[in-house]
Amino acid sequence: MKPRILHIHTGHGFGGTQAWLLETVKAVSERFDFGLINLDTEGELGSEFRKMNCYVATVGGISGSLFKYPFFFLRIPRIAKLIKEYTPDIVILHSGVLDLIPALAAKKTGVQYIVYNNHSLDKFRRKFLANLVFRILFRIIDVALVNSVVVIDFFEEYHKIRSEKFHVIHLGVDTERFRIPTKLEICDSRESFGIKDDEVVLSVIGRFVKVKAIDEALELFAKLSNKTKRIKFLIVGDGPEMKDLRLKANQLGISANTVFTGYIHDLTCVYWASDIFISSSRSETFGHAVVEAMASGLPVIARDIPVLREIINHGENGFFIDFKDIKTDALTVSELISNIELRKKIGIAARNRVEKNFSFNKYVSSYTDFITNLLNDKRI
Repeated sequence: MKPRILHIHTGHGFGGTQAWLLETVKAVSERFDFGLINLDTEGELGSEFRKMNCYVATVGGISGSLFKYPFFFLRIPRIAKLIKEYTPDIVILHSGVLDLIPALAAKKTGVQYIVYNNHSLDKFRRKFLANLVFRILFRIIDVALVNSVVVIDFFEEYHKIRSEKFHVIHLGVDTERFRIPTKLEICDSRESFGIKDDEVVLSVIGRFVKVKAIDEALELFAKLSNKTKRIKFLIVGDGPEMKDLRLKANQLGISANTVFTGYIHDLTCVYWASDIFISSSRSETFGHAVVEAMASGLPVIARDIPVLREIINHGENGFFIDFKDIKTDALTVSELISNIELRKKIGIAARNRVEKNFSFNKYVSSYTDFITNLLNDKRI
């Protein structure tokens, strides 16, 4: 009988984190059985788990602000009942500050191991309450699985938690799927977005929320557009700021050469249609889109944030800018726009960096070793 791993998630949304979880489950499904409990709603992640004939259950009634947090504890018996129903060997939590509730439920069932899997660097308005919740959570869990050293530093600095329970596994991307395209693939992808042969394409991918700072990317694009008219901007994604971003593009006078694509499931066509990838995000726990772009042979221009320093070597396989001095930032990007050979050189170096350090195969191997060692009660 294969070991059973139960994931517990809010059920909200389907972005990079959910896509990564789904790909991980598919990649190691021959070694392990998987189940999913949604704390609030089933969502798309639950639907995808059902398609794989996995155990799926929904608790319901766990949503809202931290102000309502004490009431959520009333759902512990329901969660514990669902955990017992699946009888997992390992419970992996994915819901941030809400994870204390399923952690207590899992502890109540006597499950062998409880893993807290962090995906964000959220700063809460009620910091004192969040700090208290995480301190209790870290007493219950066996391991805190994180994507980068940055998350460990964040917990120490913001939540004042220093723990030996942290374990780092860098995520990875499928380097066969995300690869340097052929000329035909480039032509087909560009044609699908209405891009001309002589246009240089800059792309941004992300949820349209404040932390992604796509409005600042638009300001950079406006400055670049003043220098040359042969630029096209691909803005890929969706979210609550969509209307405001469209309005801003119009106000900046770049609507004519800006394409808002909406949500795209298969992003390979975006990378293949692009010449330069822009990451304006103020906070990431890994930077999945950045690594995908690099694997696709694109030079990346990114905000200088700690986690991306684990991925990008400035001037070698990408560039950092601060998105504050738009004039200076535009000069850096302009050099890439005008210099095709530099773009190729940086793009090849980016691809090599990902192949060596951030392939999905390497991630799956590390993840499998992590689970196996945990089940064998070895020090990880």
